[in-house]
Parts: sequence; structure tokens; C-alpha cells
Amino acid sequence: MSKLPKVKGFKRFLHIASSGGASIVILGALFKIMHWPGWDVMLISGMCTEAIIFTLFAMDIPHEEYDWTLAIS
Repeated sequence: MSKLPKVKGFKRFLHIASSGGASIVILGALFKIMHWPGWDVMLISGMCTEAIIFTLFAMDIPHEEYDWTLAIS
């Protein structure tokens, strides 16, 4: 198991990087729809960023499930 998910700020980095990669992909799609130059570079870089980020998300520690039957109502 990787120690990377335990590094302080790792989750924040993942969320910021995935949002940034998604915004590049959306802008690349807009450029392609509008037939503006540069769409290919934007889509390729955005999709590569997303692929790397999703690989890092796979190493992330899942949320702890709580036993709610122990809760007092």
C-alpha cells in the first residue's frame, strides 16, 4: 500500500488537479465544437491529466464506514 494517500494535502491536491484537468477537457471540447485552433492539444493534455489523476484516486484510502447500529437515538 502506498503512503501517498496519508500525505497531508493529498486529497486537496487530487480535487484541485481533477477539477483543473476537467476544465481543460471542457475547454478543448468547446474549441473543437467552435472549430477554433488548439483543440487537439487541449483535449490531449486534459485527458492525460485526468488519466493520471484517476490513477492517483485509485491509491486513495476509502472513507471509513461507521457502524450506525451503535448510535444512540
